[in-house]
Amino acid sequence: MIMLSFGALRMISLRAGQLRLGMPGWQVMTNRQTGLQTGGQTGVLKPHLSAAVFLLMLLGVGSFDGFNETFVWLSWINVNPLDFPGRSAIIVPTLSGILFANLILVVIFGVLIWLGMMAASDNPQYRFPLTRLISIYAVSLLPIALAYHVAHYLPSLLVEIQYVALAVDGMFGKDVHILGLQDFHVTNGFFKHLDWVRMIWLTQAGIVVAGHVVSVLIAHHLATGRYRNRFETLVSQLPIALFMIGYTWLGLWLLAAPKGG
Repeated sequence: MIMLSFGALRMISLRAGQLRLGMPGWQVMTNRQTGLQTGGQTGVLKPHLSAAVFLLMLLGVGSFDGFNETFVWLSWINVNPLDFPGRSAIIVPTLSGILFANLILVVIFGVLIWLGMMAASDNPQYRFPLTRLISIYAVSLLPIALAYHVAHYLPSLLVEIQYVALAVDGMFGKDVHILGLQDFHVTNGFFKHLDWVRMIWLTQAGIVVAGHVVSVLIAHHLATGRYRNRFETLVSQLPIALFMIGYTWLGLWLLAAPKGG
């Protein structure tokens, strides 16, 4: 279900025997009314509340996964980051934090899109129940969730991909090196060089910002046609746009914040 959700953002798709290419998220935009069709079956992005909450939780869990390693969180739960007691010692506060983070995210997101709708039009025809609004717009946060997951785990990927390369290199025996890596050794030494660290962080920041840009475009597209004119559409998007700007700041802060544990 997670991969199906993220797969909706792929740039390439094969439909009716035709290869189609577009910006990340174009398939979400073209299927905004009926949900994604995957292999002839309706995918998880069909606008139902349960699927919408699941998409919000992808973002909430990913964000908390980064936040619970920061000195700020560890200070809140009275844990010394320089004398970390182990994950098993903080299971209860961690689970509580995950639940609270997701609850707060759903509430804030719901309130903001409701405020946008109320500010955009006073015509009952253009007002929807809150559950319907969440179902419509939750998918717009999917690029942010994917971008943060990629950015957050990029340092780990840079190390683990070396093990993968060595495994592929020696897959036919220790004396056969199909990639020519017989003298290669896994290293994480690049984390000790400022230039490499700066490049990695800027790459992470670029991924996060790009994800937010795509999310803004998807949210605007989902709102298009639901109101009487472009002005009402833009007004309806102001609260969620501010939310995404704030989340951009949060994502960049999480990447740069000191970590412990």
